[in-house]
Amino acid sequence: MTNILYRKETGNATLPHRNALVICLAILCLAIPGFSQYRRPRQPVRTSPRAVAVLEIMPTGSPHLYPVSLMLEGKFYDASLYAANPVPLALDSGTVYEAQKDGMPVGMFTVSRAGKMENTWWGEGRWKPFAPEEDAAAKPAAKPGDKSGKSDAKDGKPAPTKASSAEDDPDRPILRKPKAEPSPAPQATVNVPAPTTPAEQKREIKEADEDPNRPMLRRGRPSDVDTEEPLPTSPIAGGGLPGKTPAKAKGKPTATFVAVSDAAPYDNRPFDFQESAAEQEHLTKLASDIAIAELRKFASGSGRQLPQSMALTDVQLRYYDLDYSNAPYVILSGQYLLPAAPAKAGSIAGRDTTFYITVVTRMDTYGNLNKVMAVATDSLHLDAYPKLELVDAIDVDGDGRGELLFRQINDDSRSYVVYRVMPFQTAKLFEGGSGQ
Repeated sequence: MTNILYRKETGNATLPHRNALVICLAILCLAIPGFSQYRRPRQPVRTSPRAVAVLEIMPTGSPHLYPVSLMLEGKFYDASLYAANPVPLALDSGTVYEAQKDGMPVGMFTVSRAGKMENTWWGEGRWKPFAPEEDAAAKPAAKPGDKSGKSDAKDGKPAPTKASSAEDDPDRPILRKPKAEPSPAPQATVNVPAPTTPAEQKREIKEADEDPNRPMLRRGRPSDVDTEEPLPTSPIAGGGLPGKTPAKAKGKPTATFVAVSDAAPYDNRPFDFQESAAEQEHLTKLASDIAIAELRKFASGSGRQLPQSMALTDVQLRYYDLDYSNAPYVILSGQYLLPAAPAKAGSIAGRDTTFYITVVTRMDTYGNLNKVMAVATDSLHLDAYPKLELVDAIDVDGDGRGELLFRQINDDSRSYVVYRVMPFQTAKLFEGGSGQ
């Protein structure tokens, strides 16, 4: 006698089950294309380094470059610490950075010397902003009806702009080698150590290149960067800038850019997303409601209550299309001042508390905003919960997709953090670096 381990069905008894299976398979097939547009494309492992920094133009007009991250062979390193002998690799004299705004180039910066104060490294050098006509030529014109401001002759995607490639060198990683450019306009000079002659500088660069124990980034020779004076190859004596006020005492910068140094070719793609005035007002209201709700949640966690009617101040709102899906990410940051309660008899008066909030949201197909990430803190807890300030969107790993670079501020220090943002979550790619 044969044992039957399954139930036999006759006729069309199993038809409902088969129909359900077919429906499930159809739904799965329809869902796969939707998920694939958010999947990060597999990229080959880079053999050359890609450095990211923050360039600040100070009120005096002098540029300061703060190294952030260095990606080498698929791994991220703190660029303010990597190979810091005698200066970090990202601040080697002659290293060239492309300053960017919303993903598009706005100028070139060439490191001439490095300075250090306490635990903060920064670089000084020559800043050459692109002329308006150069910037307009670099940015593709928008198609009619394209809100994102990006266009391409074939498929509506932005036309890539290839960065200049450096000479092939199998022995060491390199960064961008600059093109020969016309002599920049005269700028205010600063006191520098006694310069070396071009012959001495070339000899020092050659000796450094031949050092097998230190990887080298691509550095421009004097003829490459069109110098009017030789570029020092050593850090400033004593770690300071002779004849200048220390960097931390100069006040707030007048302009801030992200900067990339990469010898390998890569595409420049605009990340900004254009909205009309009416849409901006609508999105500001939606993002502010989400931010206020997150602040209330943070305050209630420590037994505090915020007023029912409140409005954020110092609001900053940015729109980015990081993955070219025409569904922008909306990033809002702001703050709220909570006055101290009146002191009672025999008690010590409290302190005013400033609450800080940064939210990352994404617009859905119905025009609503959905929270992706929220970071809340206050002036009393910055030691444990730092606040975030958005610097800009940047392609930190050269895969063609934008990430978000934030300045992370504690009560006594600053650093940087890079997030890869997806429709429903974020992933921290890097944390480190230092800045004023």
